[in-house]
Amino acid sequence: MGSPLQVAVFPLPKIVAFPGHALQFHIFEPRYRRMVRDCIDRGVWLGIAQGDLVKKARKGQSLEEFLNSNQELYTPVEVFGAGPLRLLKELPDGRYVIEVTIQERVRALARVQELPYLLVEAKPLPDFRLSSEEEARLIAALKTEIGCIASLRTGLLKHLQAKEYLDDSSLTSLVYSILKWFVIENREGQAILEDDSPAGRAETLLAWMRFFVREASLHADNQSPKSDAPRGRRGASRGEPDAEKALSQPVSPSPKREESSSSRVESLQAPNDQFAQVVHVDFEKRSSRVDVD
Repeated sequence: MGSPLQVAVFPLPKIVAFPGHALQFHIFEPRYRRMVRDCIDRGVWLGIAQGDLVKKARKGQSLEEFLNSNQELYTPVEVFGAGPLRLLKELPDGRYVIEVTIQERVRALARVQELPYLLVEAKPLPDFRLSSEEEARLIAALKTEIGCIASLRTGLLKHLQAKEYLDDSSLTSLVYSILKWFVIENREGQAILEDDSPAGRAETLLAWMRFFVREASLHADNQSPKSDAPRGRRGASRGEPDAEKALSQPVSPSPKREESSSSRVESLQAPNDQFAQVVHVDFEKRSSRVDVD
């Protein structure tokens, strides 16, 4: 793995695209419709890169002047997920619905073009090697945490078994599969994507999963009536309705715990408070479709 390739860059805020994920986009804007057509015609991969807004219109500037003065509205990160796209639908007014299947982590090396869309030369990023013993240990630990989370949510285990998450024997693919439904704060997700160590990615994810289980268990205990129902090793009620309600809400980590007992969200210390914003589990079918103006 290693030869540079040309990748069209689609900078989007608050999206981290991991290998193995399939994302759908509804493309409106003419420059990105051209990007889609070029990717299809030339077989160029599309990269989905987090970006920060760097440009605002000047006072009195029209939308046309704004878009034609500089096409880069967002500054994309250097490391992002990329893969081939396929056209799902072309609408009568020229809009597209596309799906991008992320295959590699890549790093942008140089800009090939900037207008009307960004095209870069990028290199796939290899992973560090991992011993079979370490990989087996981390896979077992991740599956243990999946079981702990499933104990707090009726129906999740059945869903995960149907999706074959629990049968995954590769640490890398298991981590990326978990991140399809276990959603963490974007900057921490980006840190996982940039980590060349499969062990490092797994350990970071484990920290967030253990944090979630601990806080969701506490929340379920505080919200549920006293019961003699059997509890897991982390104090999690098995399938109680109040636990389901608690887990349907984001857990917002912060150094201080909220005092109100009526709060539906517990705020506590996160495993890495430098990046701590929001971590939650998306138990319903996660929408991967994004409308792009």
